[in-house]
Amino acid sequence: MPATPAAIRTFFTTPSFAVLGAVPDTSRFGHKVFAWYHAHNLPVTGIHSRTPEIVVNATTYATIRSLNELPSDPSKTALSFITPPAATLATLRTAKEMGIPAVWFQPGAYNEECVAFAEEAGMTVVAGGPGEGACVLVHGEGGLEAAGRLGGGKL
Repeated sequence: MPATPAAIRTFFTTPSFAVLGAVPDTSRFGHKVFAWYHAHNLPVTGIHSRTPEIVVNATTYATIRSLNELPSDPSKTALSFITPPAATLATLRTAKEMGIPAVWFQPGAYNEECVAFAEEAGMTVVAGGPGEGACVLVHGEGGLEAAGRLGGGKL
């Protein structure tokens, strides 16, 4: 499923963000994506069942253990996935119940079942993968610009 500019723009119109799979290891994409949100001054929550905090540019951020602990309104939070497809699908079920409106599947974090579930749940879906989708690290700034948020501004 190719990512569309409209889906990317819609993803970035939400007021808050969360990264499932945020990790402290700076060499891993879970850290790079989490740090990208901070670098763009976006309100983001890291989610990882075994990581209590993440340091980005010498600032320590507490993480939450599960989507159920989300401090922001779920209906106003877009969720980035950097997890194996089985974990993605399990969390999508919770995201649907909570009313998460938009999801971004980073490369390797989804399969066709994940995409179909999210679409059937009415979520805006951005799926990343070689030649077929988008990565927030590559396509995020264009999405922020399209949503009127480049630099972390409000809509």
